[in-house]
Amino acid sequence: MVMCMGFFDNMFDFLDGGKDENVKIVDDKIFVKCPNCGEWVDLKEEKCPKCHKRLDAMFKKRCPKCGHLNHLRAEKCEKCGYDFALEEALLEIMKEEAEEEQCYVCPICGYRSRTFMTRCPACGTKFV
Repeated sequence: MVMCMGFFDNMFDFLDGGKDENVKIVDDKIFVKCPNCGEWVDLKEEKCPKCHKRLDAMFKKRCPKCGHLNHLRAEKCEKCGYDFALEEALLEIMKEEAEEEQCYVCPICGYRSRTFMTRCPACGTKFV
Protein backbone atom coordinates (compact mmCIF):
# COMPACT_ATOMS: atom_id res chain seq x y z
CA MET A 1 0.00 0.00 0.00
CA VAL A 2 1.47 3.30 -1.06
CA MET A 3 0.66 6.84 0.03
CA CYS A 4 1.55 10.09 -1.68
CA MET A 5 0.94 13.53 -0.26
CA GLY A 6 -2.84 12.98 -0.21
CA PHE A 7 -3.23 11.52 -3.73
CA PHE A 8 -4.40 8.13 -2.47
CA ASP A 9 -4.29 6.34 0.87
CA ASN A 10 -3.51 2.93 -0.53
CA MET A 11 -3.44 0.95 -3.72
CA PHE A 12 -6.60 -0.95 -2.80
CA ASP A 13 -8.56 2.33 -2.70
CA PHE A 14 -7.45 2.90 -6.29
CA LEU A 15 -8.29 -0.65 -7.39
CA ASP A 16 -11.71 -0.36 -5.76
CA GLY A 17 -13.33 1.41 -8.68
CA GLY A 18 -10.34 3.35 -9.96
CA LYS A 19 -11.30 6.53 -8.11
CA ASP A 20 -7.95 8.28 -8.48
CA GLU A 21 -6.97 9.86 -11.81
CA ASN A 22 -3.39 10.27 -10.51
CA VAL A 23 -2.79 6.49 -10.66
CA LYS A 24 -2.87 4.07 -13.59
CA ILE A 25 -1.82 0.47 -14.18
CA VAL A 26 -0.27 -0.49 -17.51
CA ASP A 27 1.11 -3.99 -18.20
CA ASP A 28 1.27 -4.85 -14.47
CA LYS A 29 3.21 -1.64 -13.72
CA ILE A 30 1.84 1.03 -11.39
CA PHE A 31 2.24 4.61 -12.61
CA VAL A 32 1.53 7.72 -10.55
CA LYS A 33 1.65 11.40 -11.43
CA CYS A 34 4.63 13.16 -9.93
CA PRO A 35 3.23 15.74 -7.48
CA ASN A 36 6.16 18.02 -8.36
CA CYS A 37 5.84 18.21 -12.19
CA GLY A 38 2.85 16.03 -13.22
CA GLU A 39 4.87 13.48 -15.24
CA TRP A 40 3.71 9.81 -15.15
CA VAL A 41 6.29 7.81 -13.15
CA ASP A 42 6.64 4.03 -12.65
CA LEU A 43 6.70 3.40 -8.88
CA LYS A 44 9.70 1.10 -9.36
CA GLU A 45 11.84 4.01 -10.63
CA GLU A 46 14.09 5.82 -8.17
CA LYS A 47 13.27 9.32 -9.39
CA CYS A 48 10.99 11.22 -11.74
CA PRO A 49 12.44 11.22 -15.29
CA LYS A 50 11.35 14.82 -15.87
CA CYS A 51 12.12 16.77 -12.66
CA HIS A 52 14.51 14.19 -11.11
CA LYS A 53 12.78 14.38 -7.69
CA ARG A 54 13.38 11.17 -5.70
CA LEU A 55 10.25 9.04 -5.29
CA ASP A 56 11.27 8.03 -1.78
CA ALA A 57 10.80 11.69 -0.79
CA MET A 58 7.27 11.81 -2.27
CA PHE A 59 5.74 8.37 -1.61
CA LYS A 60 5.37 6.22 1.50
CA LYS A 61 4.15 2.65 2.06
CA ARG A 62 1.35 2.38 4.65
CA CYS A 63 1.40 -0.70 6.88
CA PRO A 64 -1.98 -2.49 6.70
CA LYS A 65 -1.51 -3.77 10.26
CA CYS A 66 -0.63 -0.61 12.23
CA GLY A 67 -0.99 2.24 9.71
CA HIS A 68 2.60 3.47 10.05
CA LEU A 69 4.10 5.20 6.98
CA ASN A 70 7.32 3.50 5.88
CA HIS A 71 9.88 4.15 3.16
CA LEU A 72 8.59 3.21 -0.30
CA ARG A 73 11.02 0.29 -0.64
CA ALA A 74 10.73 -0.97 2.95
CA GLU A 75 10.52 -4.75 3.28
CA LYS A 76 9.14 -4.66 6.84
CA CYS A 77 7.19 -2.09 8.84
CA GLU A 78 9.52 0.01 10.99
CA LYS A 79 6.94 0.12 13.80
CA CYS A 80 5.33 -3.35 14.05
CA GLY A 81 7.56 -5.50 11.81
CA TYR A 82 4.81 -6.44 9.31
CA ASP A 83 6.41 -8.25 6.36
CA PHE A 84 5.49 -6.45 3.09
CA ALA A 85 7.34 -9.13 1.09
CA LEU A 86 4.93 -11.77 2.44
CA GLU A 87 1.96 -9.73 1.18
CA GLU A 88 3.56 -9.39 -2.27
CA ALA A 89 4.36 -13.12 -2.36
CA LEU A 90 0.75 -14.00 -1.53
CA LEU A 91 -0.54 -11.74 -4.29
CA GLU A 92 1.92 -13.35 -6.73
CA ILE A 93 0.76 -16.85 -5.72
CA MET A 94 -2.87 -15.83 -6.20
CA LYS A 95 -2.00 -14.46 -9.63
CA GLU A 96 -0.13 -17.64 -10.66
CA GLU A 97 -2.99 -19.85 -9.45
CA ALA A 98 -5.45 -17.77 -11.43
CA GLU A 99 -3.35 -18.13 -14.58
CA GLU A 100 -3.04 -21.91 -14.11
CA GLU A 101 -6.79 -22.35 -13.67
CA GLN A 102 -7.66 -19.92 -16.46
CA CYS A 103 -9.74 -17.82 -14.09
CA TYR A 104 -9.92 -14.24 -12.87
CA VAL A 105 -9.27 -13.30 -9.24
CA CYS A 106 -10.56 -10.16 -7.52
CA PRO A 107 -7.51 -8.33 -6.03
CA ILE A 108 -9.59 -7.12 -3.09
CA CYS A 109 -11.51 -10.16 -1.81
CA GLY A 110 -9.97 -13.06 -3.79
CA TYR A 111 -13.24 -14.09 -5.51
CA ARG A 112 -12.50 -16.42 -8.44
CA SER A 113 -14.37 -16.67 -11.72
CA ARG A 114 -13.67 -18.61 -14.91
CA THR A 115 -15.38 -15.87 -16.95
CA PHE A 116 -14.32 -12.26 -17.46
CA MET A 117 -16.12 -9.79 -15.19
CA THR A 118 -16.24 -6.00 -15.11
CA ARG A 119 -17.27 -6.01 -11.44
CA CYS A 120 -16.69 -8.50 -8.62
CA PRO A 121 -20.01 -10.08 -7.60
CA ALA A 122 -18.73 -10.68 -4.05
CA CYS A 123 -17.41 -7.24 -3.05
CA GLY A 124 -18.49 -4.93 -5.92
CA THR A 125 -14.98 -3.88 -6.99
CA LYS A 126 -14.85 -2.48 -10.54
CA PHE A 127 -12.11 -3.93 -12.74
CA VAL A 128 -10.17 -1.54 -14.94
